Amino acid sequence: MTPPHELSWDQARKIAGSVCRPLPDQRIPLEKSIDRTLAENVYALCDLPTYTTSAMDGFALCGAGPWKIIGDIKAGQPSNLSIISGEAMRIATGAVVPEGADTVVEWE
Repeated sequence: MTPPHELSWDQARKIAGSVCRPLPDQRIPLEKSIDRTLAENVYALCDLPTYTTSAMDGFALCGAGPWKIIGDIKAGQPSNLSIISGEAMRIATGAVVPEGADTVVEWE
């Protein structure tokens, strides 16, 4: 009996690819699709949400620092706020990014 040996990642992929084949596509009701994989890409008909939101708690910044913090933006608040160069606003995860912001720096 030969002792087991470790394969490289490339060797393992090559072997797996030679013995495995994708399953055929199936059309099933959406409610039965849990834990399944899509056979093709699905595209949204519109952007959701329809505005840019922050992916993290932090500071929305405009321009090069130093920045003056001029306010807070909470998640769930409608917003038509804007900032100009040298300004920053504290921002919560999911909050609307103010017009003029060119980055959000994480602060968690």
